[in-house]
Amino acid sequence: MRRTYIGMAVTIFCISALVGCTETGRTSSAAPTTTAQPKAPPVVYDRRLDPQPLTDKQLKEIVEEATAVAPEGRKIWYVHVHYNQERDSNDGFYCNATVFYTPSEVTPRLRRGQSYRTSNSAKLTTKLLILRKLNEVNADSQPADKYELLGNYVQVSLQKVPFGKSLDTPTYRLWPFTAPEGFTDAELIELVDFARTSLAKPRTQEDKRRHITYLNNEFNGQEPIYSIKKLGDGRVRIQSGTLQGPLAGAGSFMECIKKDGQWIVLVVGVWCS
Repeated sequence: MRRTYIGMAVTIFCISALVGCTETGRTSSAAPTTTAQPKAPPVVYDRRLDPQPLTDKQLKEIVEEATAVAPEGRKIWYVHVHYNQERDSNDGFYCNATVFYTPSEVTPRLRRGQSYRTSNSAKLTTKLLILRKLNEVNADSQPADKYELLGNYVQVSLQKVPFGKSLDTPTYRLWPFTAPEGFTDAELIELVDFARTSLAKPRTQEDKRRHITYLNNEFNGQEPIYSIKKLGDGRVRIQSGTLQGPLAGAGSFMECIKKDGQWIVLVVGVWCS
């Protein structure tokens, strides 16, 4: 009798295991597994020329291309769309965008990192360029570095609002710009603070007379900084505004020089391309 009971118990246990019975008599099954889709990066649109929103396909292609050349250890921070308009032909949209990667250097006032500019007007050309650069050999028989396709950016915080720990999508005035050469971090911060807060009018009547033909004789510090460049003789040129593509950009500029520890504006005007 005891052997029979044990045999029945073993039989019941085996049947239960096969059909997946639970204590309540209901069938148990493993929960379906789903692969989490990577979160799409934030997208920022230029204010000039009213770019149309990216389609899902466009964003996917931009992310895939930028991921292929991403700096080691960096992720995509956000996508900046300079221009995006639908064509009349069968080519779809013409899009010009810059992908910014997460910064590699961070201080409370300044961030540095790399970016990748892409345009589907030369989409095939861009991919061929990447392929050629990855496979070409220089004079030392060393493969070309894919990071040659990347640019360097810098971002400066507002004077009274330093960067926090979180990496938020930048607002209009805080858009990054191409990292200029020949400046220390402290010099860049000082120049950007000056440009954003200065009245930026020519200091002499001669300057006003020479530049009377300009459409604007004030530097617009409310716009994002577009570029900073040394001109020689201690002069520095600062441009604000944006560039959507070749021959498609505008903003204001000023040339300044530092005397007795103070920046002095020499010339102001507008630029366009």
